[in-house]
Amino acid sequence: MTFGWMVGEIVRRTAPERRDVRQFVADELSAPLGLTDLLLGIDDLAEAHVAGLTDRNADDPPPPLATLYSQSMPPAVALVPSVFEWADVRRACIPGVGGIFNARDEARFWGDAGRGWIA
Repeated sequence: MTFGWMVGEIVRRTAPERRDVRQFVADELSAPLGLTDLLLGIDDLAEAHVAGLTDRNADDPPPPLATLYSQSMPPAVALVPSVFEWADVRRACIPGVGGIFNARDEARFWGDAGRGWIA
């Protein structure tokens, strides 16, 4: 999560056009790869098309690192469905964890990244 914020700020400060990371991703990744549904923050039109998130089965014991991680993260910003279902969180540009894709564009993004399109 921290890495995304750092990269986003580096992009903003070093891009000659002073683009934010949302515009950078749209211009430099989505457009060249033909991705139409890779979003960092959504608008009202996209909201109806976003699937709801679910958590693991509540009866399953958490993985060992998940317990440590959850103890270090305040509940209001935890990486859990109850937080990421908020409309304002979905609309925010959160570089480290806020990408919203459809399955086709996510597969294309990671597939092309593996072939060296994305360094």
